Amino acid sequence: MADLVLGSTTVISDSSGSPAIQSGVTFPAGHIIQVAYGHTATATSVSTTLIDVGLSVDITPTDPTNKILVTAHLNMQYNNSGMGFKILRDSTVIKTALDYANYTSAGGQINTRSSYAILDDISDSPAWSSGSINYKIQARTYAGTHTFNESTNYSEIIAMEVVA
Repeated sequence: MADLVLGSTTVISDSSGSPAIQSGVTFPAGHIIQVAYGHTATATSVSTTLIDVGLSVDITPTDPTNKILVTAHLNMQYNNSGMGFKILRDSTVIKTALDYANYTSAGGQINTRSSYAILDDISDSPAWSSGSINYKIQARTYAGTHTFNESTNYSEIIAMEVVA
């Protein structure tokens, strides 16, 4: 088997022919080195008060200088209103989408899926130096009560550690 090179480190085959990474490997900036996934299919009633909707993911970064790319794909149902969201790192809001872009005033039920993403610079967080980080979603409506994950839909959140 030919040697493989990652950055300045050679990745070689061990004696059994299985790939083995030499100790001391460092990945170049921009590489994703771990992925964590969370999802929920539980329908949650949401009103005008911001609440946790049961969608979260935990990730333990390997280096405090790295960044975490968080993506969320959210399902909702509403009628004559809209729903907004926040993405939190532990208890700190890192993304707000409360402009109710997912809004209808035309009448009738709307079922929709919205996606959000943020590249979180965890080095900006004085509270985090090691251990697990929790990312979660909170939601509220513009008016009335609506459903997050209506029917058999599901929502998901993905956290990916990116080398800085």
